[in-house]
Amino acid sequence: MKPKPFSENLYDPVLLDATHEVLARRAQIDEEDVLALGRDYFALLKARTDTGADLTARFARWEEMESVHALLRGDREQISFVVPDSAGEVQARIAAALALADRWQRRSALRELAASVQQRTVSV
Repeated sequence: MKPKPFSENLYDPVLLDATHEVLARRAQIDEEDVLALGRDYFALLKARTDTGADLTARFARWEEMESVHALLRGDREQISFVVPDSAGEVQARIAAALALADRWQRRSALRELAASVQQRTVSV
């Protein structure tokens, strides 16, 4: 498998394509050309990038649209799990807290464990 160029790890294809187009056939860039190249670059980005104006207008008019969560993150399912410690100490403390009959004692015991659980939680 051929490794991808380092630039593709940092920039999305729209940015890379606009950069390539603005700098194409230039072996050297003179200082007096930098401002014009910058303007050309950002003009290309504005033309190729969705600014969200359509979504904003639909939102302002209370029109039907996807949820903001779906727009920003997609409809991907997220799963969280706790990575066990080798001695099983955290799991034993969680089980003991859940076994408490009094709901307020149970809540207090679980709250004391929150930081330990958070440090061991992975979300994918």
